[in-house]
Amino acid sequence: MGMSTLADCINLDKEYLRRRADSIASVKRTNGRLRFEQIDKRRQ
Repeated sequence: MGMSTLADCINLDKEYLRRRADSIASVKRTNGRLRFEQIDKRRQ
């Protein structure tokens, strides 16, 4: 509810909100088990 109201007030687009939700879900899934080095290797 709060995020929806905030999005209406400052005109956040749906793509931004989707990416943010995906990012939060990813953090919750990994629960801090990934190290920076592991993430960097996956990006290359």
